[in-house]
Amino acid sequence: YGYNIFDQRMETGVFSDTGTASYTTYPILGQVPLSVNRIGTVRDLMARPEWYVAPRQVQLGLSIGF
Repeated sequence: YGYNIFDQRMETGVFSDTGTASYTTYPILGQVPLSVNRIGTVRDLMARPEWYVAPRQVQLGLSIGF
């Protein structure tokens, strides 16, 4: 069984302003509080891994019957 054999980065959701899941033109820098306690970066906040299909998956099985 194989899924996404060629490991293409296909989008399942997109930003409404650009039509792509890769980037947005919304100015979020003014909306994100910059704090030393904040985990990650602004780029991490914009990353939407759930908007892409799963990466390449290959499953093999073996069945033995007696």
